[in-house]
Amino acid sequence: MLRDKSAIPQFSKRLSVRAIVAGILITLVTSGLVTVFQVISSINSNSKLLSSEILARVETYRSDVTYALIEGDAAAGIEVLKNISAPPFVIRAGLYHNDDQTLAETAKPASFRNRNFTGIADLVNNPIRELTLAVTEQDQVLGYLKLELDVRFRLERISSSIVHGMYLLLGQGVLISCVLAYFYLRYLIKPINEVARQIKESPITGNTQTLIGEKHLSRDDEIGILVREANRFIRLINETSSEKESALAAADQSYKSIADLLESLPHFINVKDTSGRLMLANKSFLKALKLNPETYIGADEDDFMTLIPEATRKMVKEADEDALALEIPVVLPEVEWKHADGSYMALEVRKIAISYRGQKAILSVAMDVTERKEHQARVQYLAYHDSLTGLPNRHLFLDRLDQALLRAERSGLYGALIFFDLDNFKNYNDTRGHLFGDEILANIASRLKETVRSQDTVARLGGDEFVVCMTELSEDEQTAKTLGGELAERIVSNLRKPLMIENFEVNISASLGIAYFNSYGLNASELLQHADMAMYKAKDSGRNKVIVFEDKMADAANRLRQLKADCKQALAEEQFFLVFQPQINSETKQIIGAEALIRWRHPERGVISPGEFIPLLEEAGLMTKVGQWVLKKSIETTADWHNQNLVHDGFKISINVSPQQFRQSGFADEVQSIIHDYSLEAQLINLEITESMIIDDIAHTASSMNDLRNIGINFSIDDFGTGYSNLNYLKQLPLDVIKVDQSFIRDLLNDQNSIAIVHTILTMAKQLKLTTIAEGVETNEQLLELKKMGCHVYQGYLYSPPVEAERFQQLLTD
Repeated sequence: MLRDKSAIPQFSKRLSVRAIVAGILITLVTSGLVTVFQVISSINSNSKLLSSEILARVETYRSDVTYALIEGDAAAGIEVLKNISAPPFVIRAGLYHNDDQTLAETAKPASFRNRNFTGIADLVNNPIRELTLAVTEQDQVLGYLKLELDVRFRLERISSSIVHGMYLLLGQGVLISCVLAYFYLRYLIKPINEVARQIKESPITGNTQTLIGEKHLSRDDEIGILVREANRFIRLINETSSEKESALAAADQSYKSIADLLESLPHFINVKDTSGRLMLANKSFLKALKLNPETYIGADEDDFMTLIPEATRKMVKEADEDALALEIPVVLPEVEWKHADGSYMALEVRKIAISYRGQKAILSVAMDVTERKEHQARVQYLAYHDSLTGLPNRHLFLDRLDQALLRAERSGLYGALIFFDLDNFKNYNDTRGHLFGDEILANIASRLKETVRSQDTVARLGGDEFVVCMTELSEDEQTAKTLGGELAERIVSNLRKPLMIENFEVNISASLGIAYFNSYGLNASELLQHADMAMYKAKDSGRNKVIVFEDKMADAANRLRQLKADCKQALAEEQFFLVFQPQINSETKQIIGAEALIRWRHPERGVISPGEFIPLLEEAGLMTKVGQWVLKKSIETTADWHNQNLVHDGFKISINVSPQQFRQSGFADEVQSIIHDYSLEAQLINLEITESMIIDDIAHTASSMNDLRNIGINFSIDDFGTGYSNLNYLKQLPLDVIKVDQSFIRDLLNDQNSIAIVHTILTMAKQLKLTTIAEGVETNEQLLELKKMGCHVYQGYLYSPPVEAERFQQLLTD
């Protein structure tokens, strides 16, 4: 088996080699230091020996030296100096009187003094030593003996023994190093190599019983500690590995379970990484979007979005970026997906950042809202168009009339509003039946569309009432009136022509009223009232004719202006009062709630309908104050009933809230304060809001509603289906009740479109788990039809009209 070379260090880096080299170097250095110390010691001791030896020799010839000085005998002095300097290391000698006069001197030849020395003698830098000895006799100094000694002569003789000692010391050091290296290799390096090899060859198996270096486990030295710690570390790694394998197995099982779950869901689910590479898609997604899993998974999402509009692709990309950056769900309410065959699918998509298989990814969950979108479009169309004739209804017409007034004010061009109804339609409708009457209305609508200009708006307001809005007639008033009169006469003429319906000849005539507009500052309601006044004038004048509005017909408008002025006093003088219309459970026939409605008892004109004075309150800016009064009075009355045990905890008092009041800052605090003042449970209160209030500012509406919901307040949407009917807000807002508008209930028995709208609303409410209340139920037939459709709560004249508090209290006790 080939050994892993990476596990074998280079020769020069092995611990054994380093240990031997280190031992040799230490031995050499130690030997050198010892040798130097010996040499220095030898030099010093030799110098001392020389001094001792020469002093002994001088002492031997002391008498001769004394004699030569006393006698002044130079020959005797030379002879004695020769004897003293006989040793080779004495290279010069001199005998001097105490006055420094020379008696005798002797020296070795220069060739002798300057010869080359061997061994350590040659290493001495300053070999000459001078020695001066005083010669005395009876404590009297006779002179001096001066000697020059060369220590090299002596060292040369002992240098060989010093070198031999140095070699012996070096040999001893090398031997000791080898012995130490052997023991180092055997008892340290070899066990470490064995442990290292076993660690290298030990697989990570998850077996916590795996051991290495078993024969060293019992050692109580550092090797034993190393082996035991290595085994502990290996057991820890194996335990971690085992836990990791278990976790990976559990993760794989979890991924499989999640994948199985995703495959069973009807939602369209896919996962992609941050670069757009598609990692996962369930069958519902692939099937609905008609994609091939073999080419889809692993591909770039952009490759499959080439048919999608650029704006939609950009919106999806931005949603991906938001999901990654914010790490919260991002909702795309509607994304249009185009298939290769040209068909479209509307999707509602939610995106959120997740971790998928160890990397950051984006999870997209979509659901098909195509059918819901079509339903929404259908409901919206029916809300703005007359289901029988296809013409715009009152809501849409008033919107277009407002736009026409704005254009006329900007351009200075006159326009005309024609208001008419059929003179003898009721006779046909009563005698021939409603279906026959519907055919008449449909034919009339067709004739009107053929008669007017393309830029004119024709609408059916209800029943047999129609209106035509003509714009941009002329800057000249008279010319405009001529053009408007000509169109009105054409309408009258065309309507006079007989109709053939079910082989029956129908002769219809109409009475028309015209109101012209330019920049008079009229609003749509006032202009419509003017045309309506002129139309009734035409009827009063014999029918089948055209009457133009005149100022003298404006008595009703004057009356409204007076009412507007009276509104400001009505609140201060407590002329307003509340009536309550019961809300009934048709199954139990019990009163389960009531709607609080405001009325005005005018001191001169009697009780005035809210349809007249509420617009005046809004124009006068009093709606907020009146709304506060209604809220407080309704809660006060309900609290009184509750304290008398006339109503149970499930009872709901429905209170209409105006847009101005609802948008007022601190509205939620105001409601909570009133509830606290009268000690009424918040769940007994149901605030009614309108669709227009929601559409104007859905973010503020949702925030205010959630604040109130947190204290227990319930919410209902009033007159549902008559406004924009944007279904998106139904799931965004905390709603509890949908109230079906009485306009749909009124035609429930004879209008298929009304039936379809009511059925759609009830079905949708059931899916959203919302309660429904039908408004304006007046007959048992209507109630029976509603019960068949699943609506069991209603209010209307069938049970009771709105009544004052005392009468309502009697209804509760009955």
